[in-house]
Amino acid sequence: MLQPVIHSRTVQMRPAAILPALTAGASIAGILGMLLSVPLTAAAFGVLSELRSRYGDGADRAEPTRPKEIAGTAG
Repeated sequence: MLQPVIHSRTVQMRPAAILPALTAGASIAGILGMLLSVPLTAAAFGVLSELRSRYGDGADRAEPTRPKEIAGTAG
C-alpha cells in the first residue's frame, strides 16, 4: 500500500495510475514486472504528454472545410 505513494513522489504520477500498473506488472511478470511497470508507465505517460503538447488534443481544430465548388459544375 505504501509503494504507490512512494513511486508517485518519485515519478510525479498519481497513485491511482501506479496501482493498476503494479497489478498488471505483477500478474504478467511477477516481481520483475512490478519493478519495471512503474518506469514503463511513466515513460508512456511522458510520451503521450509530449505528443499531446506537440500536436494538440484535437479540441482546438476546426471542422474540415469542403472545397469551394466551381461555378457551372454539377455536384
